[in-house]
Amino acid sequence: MNYNDPKLLESHILNYFGCTSLKNLPPLPPTLKELNCEQCTRLVSLPNPLPPFLEKLDCSGCINLISLPPLPATCKKLNCKDC
Repeated sequence: MNYNDPKLLESHILNYFGCTSLKNLPPLPPTLKELNCEQCTRLVSLPNPLPPFLEKLDCSGCINLISLPPLPATCKKLNCKDC
């Protein structure tokens, strides 16, 4: 990812819903507040560390996700159903 792109730096939500070929996520923008990886069935890991201001993480249906990195204190909602 190009963190010099102003649009990306302002991103607060990333939606990878249903990206079935995705195995690993790239580094995430530090401003990210919501990350949706729902139904990314080949996803095996998330970046470590997660963005410091992340409030919502949905990785439900990620059947190959082995573990989660430490969650930031700002994380208020976590959905890992069927992982």
